[in-house]
Amino acid sequence: MGFREKFDELLSGIIIEGSLSPEQTKNKYIPLVDFAFKNMPTHLYRYRKCNESNIGGFESDSIWTVPPTMFNDVHDSLSYYDTNQILSDLREDLFGADNQGEIWEYITKHNDLPENSGKFTAENKKTILDEIISMSKEDWINKSANQQFTDTDKLKASYEMKEIKAFFRNQAKISCFCEDKYSNLMWAHYADYHEGFLLEYDKQSIIDFIKNNHSIKLFPVIYNNKRYNISNHIKWYLQSNICSNAGANIDIHIPDILYPEKTHLHKAKDWEYEKEWRIIHHATEIENVHEFKNIEPTAIYYGSRISKINKNQLSLSAKKKNIKEYDVYIDENSNYYNLESKIASFDDI
Repeated sequence: MGFREKFDELLSGIIIEGSLSPEQTKNKYIPLVDFAFKNMPTHLYRYRKCNESNIGGFESDSIWTVPPTMFNDVHDSLSYYDTNQILSDLREDLFGADNQGEIWEYITKHNDLPENSGKFTAENKKTILDEIISMSKEDWINKSANQQFTDTDKLKASYEMKEIKAFFRNQAKISCFCEDKYSNLMWAHYADYHEGFLLEYDKQSIIDFIKNNHSIKLFPVIYNNKRYNISNHIKWYLQSNICSNAGANIDIHIPDILYPEKTHLHKAKDWEYEKEWRIIHHATEIENVHEFKNIEPTAIYYGSRISKINKNQLSLSAKKKNIKEYDVYIDENSNYYNLESKIASFDDI
C-alpha cells in the first residue's frame, strides 16, 4: 500500500466534531499533518506557462490560490450527497418520536411552547397549544409521525442542497504542486507544451511557509473514483438554517471540521499522473484569487521549447535570486522518452 492509500485511510478515519475543545481538535489533527510532512518528497514542483502573471509571481516569490472551479478539471472537488437520505433524516429529526415526545412533555408541563420553537402570532400559538394539550403523548407522536414534507418543501430543500454544495466547493482556494519534474504530461498540460517553465521548492521551505500561515494546509491528493460524500454536512447546514429561520437558538455542531480538506483532496484516478500536493487556503475574502508571498523557489527548469525572450527574462530574476537554472530535454542518443535536465545554456541568446 502506497503512502497516498495510507493517507486516505488516515484522513477517512479522523473525524473532528465541532463540539470538541481546541486541545482535543489539535490532538486529532496533528497525526494527519505529521504523516503528510513525513511523506512529503524532498522537493515539490510547480509547472507554469510563460505569461505575465506567472513570470511576475516568480519574480516576487508569490503563489496564488484559486477556487477549484477555475481548474481545467471541471469535476475538481465535486462532492456527492444523497438527497433522499438527507430528507429522510431531516423528517425524522423534525417529526420523530423522540423530538415530538419532548415537545409534548414540555408543553403539557409549562402550558407554553419551548423557547426555541420559533415566532408565532398569539392566535397561532393558542391553536397549537390547545391541540397538543388536548391529545395524549402517544396520539401526538403518532400524528407527528404521519407528517411528511410537501412537494414544495422537497423542491426548496433540493435547491438549497445544490446551493450549499456549490458553496462548499468554492469555500476554499487551492494552489497545486507536483512530485515529478520530469512528467511529459505535466509539461504538456501545465507548462504550455514545454514552452513554459517549472519552479522547484524544497521541503523545509514549504513546511516553514505552511507553519507561518495558519489559514493554509498542505496535503497529498487522493486518487480514486469515489467522490467524497458530504450528506452529513448538507444536513447539518440545513438543520442550522431551519433553526435560525425559526428563531431557535440551538447550537448544532458541525459533524466534521475536516470536510473542506476531504472535499478538495479527492480526484478521479484519471488524474493520478499529476502526483499532486495541494495548499488549501480557508478563505474568507470574496475575490477568486489570493496571493501569498515569500515562498522562494530553489531552482528553475526551462521547457525545451521556451522562447529566447521568456528564458532570458526568467534568467535575469533567477540570477538575482541566486538559484540554479536547468534546461529540460530528451537525450537524442537515448532509446527512451525519459526527460532529463542539465545546467541551463544561454549560448544562443
